[in-house]
Amino acid sequence: MQIHVARPPNQLGVFSQEEVAAGLQSGRFLPTDQAWRDGMSAWTPLSQWAEFSSVVAAVPASPAEAVVAPSQVPWEQGKSAGSFFATVKAAVFSPRETFANARMEFGDWLIFAYIAQLVVLPVRLLQAFVFEDPTAQMVSFIEKLNNPALEPLLTALRKNIADADLPITQFVKVGSVFGSIAIGPLMVALFGVIIWVGLWIMRQKVDCGRAIGPMLMASSIASMIVMPLSLLGFNVILLFGLGCLLGIPYLIFYHRLHGAAIQRSAWVSFGAHLLFCLILGCCGFACMAATLGLSSAR
Repeated sequence: MQIHVARPPNQLGVFSQEEVAAGLQSGRFLPTDQAWRDGMSAWTPLSQWAEFSSVVAAVPASPAEAVVAPSQVPWEQGKSAGSFFATVKAAVFSPRETFANARMEFGDWLIFAYIAQLVVLPVRLLQAFVFEDPTAQMVSFIEKLNNPALEPLLTALRKNIADADLPITQFVKVGSVFGSIAIGPLMVALFGVIIWVGLWIMRQKVDCGRAIGPMLMASSIASMIVMPLSLLGFNVILLFGLGCLLGIPYLIFYHRLHGAAIQRSAWVSFGAHLLFCLILGCCGFACMAATLGLSSAR
C-alpha cells in the first residue's frame, strides 16, 4: 500500500505504511501531515488514520523537521525537449507516482501547454490544408440522406465549400490555426479556475494555482494523444464507433491524470468537471434567456 504524504504547500513523497509509521516515530512526519492513498476521496491527517493511532500517541512534542522530497516531474526538474516527452511518458504510465511531489506552478505548465500546441501543429496544418475539407465530407453524408428538409443546410454548406478557395478564406484558416495556439492555453487556464470553483463547491481544499496547473497539463497531454484521430475526417459511423469504443477509456485516462495532479481521486476530478459543465450550461441558458427576453421586449 503506497501512501502519499504532504505538508502543505509541500509534498513529502510516496511511502509504504511501514515507512510512514517509522517516520511518525522518528519525527520525520507530523500527526497533522496530510495523507492519501488509492480509494480515498480526500486527503486526511495522519492522526485520523486507524493504522497509525498507536504510533501517533507516542509522537514526541517537538518532532524534527520533515525532509521535503524534490519534485519527481521531469519538466519541473529542467525545461528541455527530453524532459517534455519524459513527463508525457511518466504521466501516461504512472501519474500518481509522477505527480506525488509536483509543485504544479502555473508558469511551468503554461509553457508546457504552448509546447504541446506546437507538437500537434503539424497535424492541425495537415487537417486544414492537405486532407479533405470536413465540410465537403459532411455534404457528402447529408446528400446520402436524401432529405428535402436538409436542402437549405446543404445550400449553405456548398457555398462555404465554394468560398474555401478564396484568398481571404485561406488567410482565415491560417489565422484560426495560429490564433487557437495563442489563445488555447489561456482559455484552458480560465477553465482551470472554474474547475477550482467546482472543487471548492465539493469542499476539496485545493489552491487555485494548483488547480490551474493540472488542468493545463492534463488537457495538453490528452490533446496530444487524441489529435491524430482528427485526421480520420467526418464519418458519422466511424466517429460514433470510436466514441463508443474510446469514450469511457479516454475519460478514465484524463480524470486519472488530472486527479493525480491535484492529489485527489479520479472521481473527485470527474465531479469537478461535471460541475463545470453544469455551470457552463447554466450560464449559456441564462444568456439565451436574456437574449430572448430582450428580443421579445422590442
